Amino acid sequence: MKRVLLDVISVGVFITGFLTVLNFLMVESWIDFPLVLVAINYLNLISHNNIHRKTLNNVTSMIIETLSNITGLSYHLFKLHHINHHKHFGTNGDWSNITTNQFHRYLPGFITNAYRNTIFNKLVQRDLVLILIFILINPIKMIMLSIITQVAICNANFQHHKDNMTFDEIGMEYGLFGFNIGYHLTHHKYPNRHWSEYSNLSKHQRYKSGIIPYLFICGIWIKFNS
Repeated sequence: MKRVLLDVISVGVFITGFLTVLNFLMVESWIDFPLVLVAINYLNLISHNNIHRKTLNNVTSMIIETLSNITGLSYHLFKLHHINHHKHFGTNGDWSNITTNQFHRYLPGFITNAYRNTIFNKLVQRDLVLILIFILINPIKMIMLSIITQVAICNANFQHHKDNMTFDEIGMEYGLFGFNIGYHLTHHKYPNRHWSEYSNLSKHQRYKSGIIPYLFICGIWIKFNS
């Protein structure tokens, strides 16, 4: 019941975020730009969760698959790229494998691999048509949002995996309002579990699985007494 309620909330947040971005594209004003950045963040988080586990039901999952393209990133490109990342994590087969500790050098390869390996997929091409429609509404704003989204997702992957990170980033900013995205290693271990379960899974597995017992609070790493 808790997971159903959280999924209902997720769908509500997603629709609100979509309408926020759509309104931004349809007006000349830029006053809502900070709010749009928040909306884009939630659209990406919910889309990510929907890749591994349908949000609520088939209908709402399909709504998320379709409307998330307003971020300027193809949902199915993101899905194919992300599934590959989980399947081949840490190997040369991972399209997003990190081979440099400098983000500006990592970014071009991340974007190039994403498109090169998915562009001929029919679902990706359908998404690109939808994105083109959004671009026609407001070219400047939409292209800007597309760039921001793709750079943000690349940066998230880079931050999660640079320096062979071996612990979960656990903190308030990664909790309920961040859909537990900070439990990244736990997510890799249990990708099909509901995001609300990650805190318990991480707590139970932290010492057994080699996740270093650190807590991320307000930008400071604090070590537990083990």
